Amino acid sequence: MSCPACFSGGVSNSHPTGTETSIHGLPTYVAQPADGVTPKGIIVFITDAFGWDFVNNRVLADHYAKRGGFLVYVPDFMNGNSMSPSALALMDKIVKPGSWLTAIVYKPVYVLQALVQIIPWFIKTRVLVAKPRVFAFVQALRTSPPPFTTDNLKIGAAGFCPPLQPRCPSDIDAITIPTSVSIGDNDMALKAPLIQQMKRILEDKKRGDHEVVVMEGAKHEFSVRTHPDDVHEMECAEKAEVQAVEWFGKWFA
Repeated sequence: MSCPACFSGGVSNSHPTGTETSIHGLPTYVAQPADGVTPKGIIVFITDAFGWDFVNNRVLADHYAKRGGFLVYVPDFMNGNSMSPSALALMDKIVKPGSWLTAIVYKPVYVLQALVQIIPWFIKTRVLVAKPRVFAFVQALRTSPPPFTTDNLKIGAAGFCPPLQPRCPSDIDAITIPTSVSIGDNDMALKAPLIQQMKRILEDKKRGDHEVVVMEGAKHEFSVRTHPDDVHEMECAEKAEVQAVEWFGKWFA
């Protein structure tokens, strides 16, 4: 089940620069490298709860594309059922300390309003529903020419804010492709002992093929739903972005 941190965080002040199209049957945001740059590979974004049209996800896709020279696809894997950004302000009200009056009178109302949004979202976008769309989309990219000249490009995936806690060690042991993880040591969804277990399992598989970077003081949503006025959050998000761009650059080479 998703944790409260899955629906909290800030909203970017930047503006997306990509385009919208339909790719293999899904509405997709497309971020491309700078003009004249041949893409090194394709990155498929598996977004957080706020989906393909959330400004933060689009801006981050733009950063990956321009910074790394990648073609980035952000498909609507949630079939139009993304969480509304209004949930962010609502969750801030729920977790923010307040007076006894707020705790007794207002917070129960905020919680009810949040549940009205979260429960339908969870039902409509649960793993059993969304996972087939993800696999079908990537499979289609591999077996048929996409709308751009990318037939020979390698494909990678970037996932954010997973709704389910991995079952260590079984889920981690099953990973076979090169994987880079950036996670905060203050993550509500994955506690420190499990983070360290995941790090040991992945990095012991084969040196250089996997990495786990733990960001000190970073929270669950730090890499994508950063508060623009929080200096530490912005620094951690920048580090995670660099880590991802360098990782994809390495394996697309």
